[in-house]
Amino acid sequence: MGRQPHATNISFQASPFLVLDMSFLNSTMATALNPAEQLYQGIDHSSLTWFEKQWVAWYIWIGNPAIATGLMSFLLHEVIV
Repeated sequence: MGRQPHATNISFQASPFLVLDMSFLNSTMATALNPAEQLYQGIDHSSLTWFEKQWVAWYIWIGNPAIATGLMSFLLHEVIV
């Protein structure tokens, strides 16, 4: 048959070098806006045209302006050409 694992009692003491203080993430990450929301933070959406509202919605839905622009460029290239 197979070998049986040995039961050992090993106690580890916490090292002060292994402790990561990540409490700073708690206050900043909870209220941070994504980059697309920051782009359109001061814009009155009711004053925009239909096309502009769709554009803003696309950027906010994707959440990353670089990815939203790249994806839109790729999709328009595939549809138009």
